[in-house]
Amino acid sequence: MKKALILAWTSWILCIFLNWYLEGGLRPAFQSNSFHIFTMLTLMTSVAAFARIQQEKQQARASTV
Repeated sequence: MKKALILAWTSWILCIFLNWYLEGGLRPAFQSNSFHIFTMLTLMTSVAAFARIQQEKQQARASTV
């Protein structure tokens, strides 16, 4: 799950640079549709990964008791 989290945030950062290059500046890059789509995907992946990591920690604690 940590790999998925790292991949999501890395792709989000790459999306910013790609949009910056294609749109011709930082302001238009943040206003593009692809930036908003990647932002939502990154946030959803992050929430799912954090939830999974917390669940694994709880299962590890329960198995040691």
